[in-house]
Amino acid sequence: MNAAGFVSDEAEAEHYRRFDELNRNNGGRFQIIGHGSTGKYILVNNPRRLLVKAANQLRMPVFLAMAPVEWWAAHFPPCKPGTPFDKRQAVNFILRVAVRVGNFDLLTATDPSEI
Repeated sequence: MNAAGFVSDEAEAEHYRRFDELNRNNGGRFQIIGHGSTGKYILVNNPRRLLVKAANQLRMPVFLAMAPVEWWAAHFPPCKPGTPFDKRQAVNFILRVAVRVGNFDLLTATDPSEI
């Protein structure tokens, strides 16, 4: 953060690199594949299914469907005692990656790996 209170371009770029890396390399558990008018699209692999969630729907059952609590805690350590991980940062991760990946339209998806 610079003297004016803004995050530098380098810090922001590093933030996005970290989020992109987590989306690609999470043990094959999930992939955030974009966003649309109904929410953020998350492909979960065990069992394989598509989650479509608005920001206010990102609660513990959704996180646990994506990955074990230990994975979330390792990447988003708790900021308050008694919480398993920093949910605010985990939500931020999902929202930012979905926007960064871009618009996803289930009706026009042609590659089976996209759904």
